[in-house]
Amino acid sequence: MADGSLNMKKRFAICAFTLVTLLGTCAFAQEQATQASPGQQTAGAQAAAQPPQAAQPPAAAPTQKPTRIRVAGKVQQAMLVHRVMPVYPPDAKGAHISGTVLLHLIIDKGGAVEKVEYISGPPELKTSAMDAIKQWRYKPTLLNGEPVEVDTMISVVFTLG
Repeated sequence: MADGSLNMKKRFAICAFTLVTLLGTCAFAQEQATQASPGQQTAGAQAAAQPPQAAQPPAAAPTQKPTRIRVAGKVQQAMLVHRVMPVYPPDAKGAHISGTVLLHLIIDKGGAVEKVEYISGPPELKTSAMDAIKQWRYKPTLLNGEPVEVDTMISVVFTLG
């Protein structure tokens, strides 16, 4: 009976992980579609407002290079060239608070951390994690030979040893 319960828990954990991953992917796709829509609507509105002209071959759509890409935290960690370890806050240490702080990062084209947002984790550890991460440096991420910004998530683990 215990084995059946354990297998059920594993299945639930896998399903929950898959659901969270799919929701994140769907949100990203929806965000990309929303960003593309305003330009397309504007072009369509302009075309409707102009009088019809002689038949012309359709103009090639300009290729738009992405300026920011989403990269998994584990993949981006391989690009890390300068890491500053967070200082364990004395108040949190005294209260035996440990855990994982999840942060959302935007890394600029040069590899510097441009923006850090707190997502989850013990609030007592948030400031220390964010202060350390702001000092991290990465190798620039290239897409087709061009540097791009990176959107990623980082986990900072605090353990009492």
